[in-house]
Amino acid sequence: MRAPWRVAVLAAFSCAHAPPVATGAWHDGIRGLAGEVAAARGVPRLRDFELVVLDEVEFVDRYVELGRAQGAGLGQEIEATLRALGGLDGKLAGAGAQARVRAVLDEQIVAFYDFDRHTMFVRRVLPPQLADGLDDDTVLTLTAHELGHVLQDQWHVRHPVTSYEQALAQRAVLEGDATLTALLTVAARKRVPPVRAVERTRLVSTTVTDAQQLELSGSERLLAATPTLQALFTFPYLRGQRFIADVYRAGGLPLVEQVLAHPPQRTDAIFEPQRWLDGGPERLVPFADGTRHGGALLLRAMVAQCAQREPEYGPMISKVLSGLLDAYRDDRFVLGSDGTLTWELAFDPRLTDTQVRATLPGLVVCFGRDPKNTAISGERGLYVLATGPDRQRAEALAASAPVALDKPERRRSGPRRCRRSPARWPTARPAGAASKATAGRARSWRCRRCSRPASSCRRPRGSACWWARRARWWWRRFSTRLPPRRSTMAS
Repeated sequence: MRAPWRVAVLAAFSCAHAPPVATGAWHDGIRGLAGEVAAARGVPRLRDFELVVLDEVEFVDRYVELGRAQGAGLGQEIEATLRALGGLDGKLAGAGAQARVRAVLDEQIVAFYDFDRHTMFVRRVLPPQLADGLDDDTVLTLTAHELGHVLQDQWHVRHPVTSYEQALAQRAVLEGDATLTALLTVAARKRVPPVRAVERTRLVSTTVTDAQQLELSGSERLLAATPTLQALFTFPYLRGQRFIADVYRAGGLPLVEQVLAHPPQRTDAIFEPQRWLDGGPERLVPFADGTRHGGALLLRAMVAQCAQREPEYGPMISKVLSGLLDAYRDDRFVLGSDGTLTWELAFDPRLTDTQVRATLPGLVVCFGRDPKNTAISGERGLYVLATGPDRQRAEALAASAPVALDKPERRRSGPRRCRRSPARWPTARPAGAASKATAGRARSWRCRRCSRPASSCRRPRGSACWWARRARWWWRRFSTRLPPRRSTMAS
């Protein structure tokens, strides 16, 4: 059995040869691998850390204790959100929920790192499902991944979190970066170029869906879990791995380091890294006290749960709602004391009103609410969905809720654009744009008539100042653009 996130990493080197790893306990070579990990990420050395080996029961207890200490209140926030939207699963919140989660952890977790104590905890004996298919590549990937967390501790990239959306997004970045460290370490040992190795994993994650990777892992307990639990567990690894791989392709390790210093705050940024690099999307302004946020991950998990609950119509539900979820931008909702729900949703404006109004009732049905007592208002990507005891009450709620977008966040100190030199920009200059040398000189140009800098001069179209402004605009706009996806693997 292989954990889902390791499927893509191991598939990237299925045809390469690796030197054998020393025999003995699987964790014996962790400290000896620190030098290779440091060289793969371009640092002199890794910080000192403590290695603690625990038995099975004590290991899981320590992991659960650490999760409760770091995520105090986040589990209750997720449960309250699911209950408010009508997507709470009894298996996730019932009496046996802790036993089910513990069973998944017992099967999947083999090591973890405590950033506060600077300590790595590992299992003395691997789970039977993983030990049966254990090979040198798997051991190397596991140990390099955990040493990637030691490197993150060395860089002080952990940030305080205030919501479950922020916690999930930050963990996706950390797990994706640790997977990238493991990938670069394995590539260096097998003498594979780093860019080719990352491109191979991107090809695997593009052609193989998350559900297919979950099936290939052979995890019986995770496959038997509910879609919500599967999404919460696999999102940081599968989606985080793809997010960091996209960032690496856009700007290399310098841009990855910027993302670690300024991670995204929402899970929708993990699904759409290019839109986040561009500074978007625009967020909804809270329209009332007590406004809460659902998030892209929970919405996808609840739709998958609805499709599983209705096996006859499951494929149709997933197909109809997939386009709506891909166009998701933001949401805000308020649950009234009488059970009414006022839910503001922002989608891609390119979706027509007919498409949105025809699809939203299906989302209401998935959340266990009556579509007859539901009202929808809005247009051009901004909509209000309200449910109440009757149709009149729902229409009044939908009409009274104002919908407004806040300005996009300006991350002047964050990954706004690639920090590499112009000669190493990842994308070619668009047709009709000024040259890179012209873009560099545009910052010091001044108008000969008004003596103003090129940024403040408003000379007519075609003048030297006008071309300077255009060159600067192209530079800022396309410096962190992801290259177009290729249908074949990069050689």
